Amino acid sequence: MAERRAAVGRFFTTHADDIHQVVRGILQSAASFDAVDTFNARYRLAELTRTAQQLLAGVDVLVVPTAPCMPTIDAVLANPVEFNSQLGYYTNFVNLMNMCAIAIPADRRADGLPAGITLIGPAGADQRLAEIAAAWQPLFGKADQSEAVAMAPLPRNSPVVQVAVVGAHLVGQPLNWQLLEGSARLLGTTTTSADYRLYALAGTSPPKPGLVRVPDQGERIEVEVWEMPLNLFGAFVAAIPAPLGIGSLQLADGQWVKGFICEPVGLEGALDITDFKGWRAYRAAHTSSIAHRSGVARMSNVDRRSFIKLAGIIGLSAALPFGRAYSADAPLVVGFIYVGARDDFGYNQAHAQAAAIIKTLPNVKVIEEENVPETVAVQKTMEAMIR
Repeated sequence: MAERRAAVGRFFTTHADDIHQVVRGILQSAASFDAVDTFNARYRLAELTRTAQQLLAGVDVLVVPTAPCMPTIDAVLANPVEFNSQLGYYTNFVNLMNMCAIAIPADRRADGLPAGITLIGPAGADQRLAEIAAAWQPLFGKADQSEAVAMAPLPRNSPVVQVAVVGAHLVGQPLNWQLLEGSARLLGTTTTSADYRLYALAGTSPPKPGLVRVPDQGERIEVEVWEMPLNLFGAFVAAIPAPLGIGSLQLADGQWVKGFICEPVGLEGALDITDFKGWRAYRAAHTSSIAHRSGVARMSNVDRRSFIKLAGIIGLSAALPFGRAYSADAPLVVGFIYVGARDDFGYNQAHAQAAAIIKTLPNVKVIEEENVPETVAVQKTMEAMIR
């Protein structure tokens, strides 16, 4: 309250009558606090923040109802302060503890009223939360029948490098998991300039193509352009076996990016597949169903960072980690909390419906805690997640 009063400044003392009576009453309460109260409150907040950080260290995403109730306009007018406090019950701590959150609409309640969920993560996870939210929102089809808005990828805070892939690293191909493991995200599909030839290399496992630049003697070859954090690019390049490597290649718009190239020695025994204009078209015509199943099986074991990818959503990646270190085959941990029983009122029911949908995603672990007293709801849920 004192901080809000300070933000208003001298306007409060000189124009108090011009301030809405409810807001004026809130600001007036600041007079009951002194400097000692301020420091004591800061110390207490620091203690609670450390406790929350320790509990969230084993959690990726905490999911709470966006609002605990839906008061009528008359109810708010009659008791504005109380309802304002209630509406912020699940989220007031986010800013105070330097966390981040994003709210998305979920399926409607059983009575037809709207409901939403809020995804909460630690400081610095804003981009990743936004990407998860963008991937999850289409799962709740009943909430909003309007078409999804196409959004450009969120900017990264760290330096990045663009990498063009042409074969086994394409979406749906056996080595695409290596891009996801390197926190890469898909920017789009395009072609090279008309100066390249594509070859199916001999004796590679999984099958791989080789891209060779031959000015004025080639074709436009389909490629995907990915964006990868620069600090992870070296490890990605180091894992590329001969005769392939990373060099510079030209896209259809004239831009030069890093991409897969092939040594001349790799073309011995290779098949020229340039006429297919891309690896996917060639594989569709020549790949057996056994080889295809092998690729799908390999993708099923990728790191948990690709769980939305496996659900058909592109681009779930970020340079900044969540609360705990990544490990292969460890599921993304998502916690849902219920104040009271999950089916005792509309918002808990809608929350349970959202949890049921998220449970269907591959490599996701959903932990639910119900019948939690309001005063300890968040802390009890966090503790349950790491038991």
